[in-house]
Amino acid sequence: MLDCRTSSHHPHRKRAARVLVTMALAAFLLAVFAGTALAVAPTVTSISPTFGLIAGGTMVTINGSGFSGVPMVKFGTTAATNVVLVSPTKLTCKSPAHAAGKVDVTVTTLGGTSSAVGWVNDFMYLARFQEKATQMVYAGTWTSVPSASALDSAYKRSSTANASVVIPFKGTRIDYLATKSPDMGKVDVYLDGVLKKTVDLYSPTSTMHQQRVYSSGLLASGYHTLKLKRAASNLATAFIDIDAVDVGGSLVGPTFYDDTRAAFQPCVSGWFKNTSPNAAGGSYVYTSDYGDVNFLFTGVRVAILVRTGPIYGRAYINIDAGTPVLVDLYSPTVVYKAVWTSGWLSPGQHMVDFSQAYGDKNPDSQGYAISFDGVNVWGVLNN
Repeated sequence: MLDCRTSSHHPHRKRAARVLVTMALAAFLLAVFAGTALAVAPTVTSISPTFGLIAGGTMVTINGSGFSGVPMVKFGTTAATNVVLVSPTKLTCKSPAHAAGKVDVTVTTLGGTSSAVGWVNDFMYLARFQEKATQMVYAGTWTSVPSASALDSAYKRSSTANASVVIPFKGTRIDYLATKSPDMGKVDVYLDGVLKKTVDLYSPTSTMHQQRVYSSGLLASGYHTLKLKRAASNLATAFIDIDAVDVGGSLVGPTFYDDTRAAFQPCVSGWFKNTSPNAAGGSYVYTSDYGDVNFLFTGVRVAILVRTGPIYGRAYINIDAGTPVLVDLYSPTVVYKAVWTSGWLSPGQHMVDFSQAYGDKNPDSQGYAISFDGVNVWGVLNN
């Protein structure tokens, strides 16, 4: 008997199946590529908050458009963590750790990467410095107050008339954090020597710690000073205080440059040189002839270090072609010290001239020599 049934392994059916699979794959790839082609680059319109600490971990909300799929968020070149797509116009994430300073926040999807141009996507990383930081220069009587609710469990306060603290820093922003309470008063806030705001730390019914009471906003990159001074209008019993500062950069203390630095050599090359373990840099120079040292620095403060003693006379110090200051290098016994320190200066480059007051000396001195041990600069010595 002849069997005319078609075999299940007929070659035409295999070819048809392969065609169907190929068509399905092509349709899938077409859909994927079409979706990618239609996707547009995301846009960031705002972020909140716009700052956080360098340790990272700040929860940030990003608003914009074109958010889709599994977006990648970067702070500068570092990827954020815990990215959550809330909607096509909103996502959240945690800031990664980063050095102090400003970065751009960008969002990347299949459609591309958001623009890094403009200020709407700026995020400022801040480094925190407590009230006991050695770079802070206090005037008046300040008392440390322990409190578990304060940053680092303590803050400083003062009720002394004209009490102040100056905070030199290098960076692009500084924020002042304080405690507000019923016994607090007003503090004048100066930035680079200019009164910017009078902050009222008074709180009528409760004590509130870790309050961000002033922010400088974005500053030109460089050296700056923040001065907090007890306002004259305060009652005699009112306090001012400081808990910490957050800086888009770092605090600045004095950097020592000894007499051997190249910047000083054109002036002191003809001076006599001595070594001493008591000198700031292990050596100092001196002259009995007409001597002069001048130099440039960029920063906000400077001090001149010398060797005083029985044989030394007087010298003039002049900064930025201002009125010369006469200083006396005489002392009954040898002392190495800063003979002069400038006030807090406006940020920028400054010129200092240290010269012998020829023929002028303390009546008790045995000579007219001057010495030079080096300088302390709150900034950087040029050259």
